[in-house]
Amino acid sequence: MLVSGPEYSYISWDDSTIVAVRIERLGEVTVKRFMYTPTRIGTSTEYDSRLRARFIFSLSGLGDDARAIVQTAVSKDAFTVATDSTPSPAFMSVVDLFRGNPNVQPLDTRPKTQLGGPYLTKFEGVSFWSVLHPPP
Repeated sequence: MLVSGPEYSYISWDDSTIVAVRIERLGEVTVKRFMYTPTRIGTSTEYDSRLRARFIFSLSGLGDDARAIVQTAVSKDAFTVATDSTPSPAFMSVVDLFRGNPNVQPLDTRPKTQLGGPYLTKFEGVSFWSVLHPPP
């Protein structure tokens, strides 16, 4: 907040909270001004279609244990492997599907295939925004 000379020495809220205000002059500060001009690139539906065309991939061809992992993630909004345990081969087969596909990035950039981040996936005919958090 920039204040050159406050009119009041305190701020009071409706719930009777009062906070004292003290302004110290720290010297001259250069303030940079930026101007942004939006460019319409299409409707949200068109953008969604372009994202799907570029990034969505199917979680298919899974074994029974890997399918159970994905079903758990869908029904409970997450599937977690404890950091002090070794991931199962079924879990690693699901990770390998993510590893081979680019995560979601701005459409005006060249896609990078890096493990982790947001992905667009399809499982049993339903699209999902999936986020993979690899261990540190």
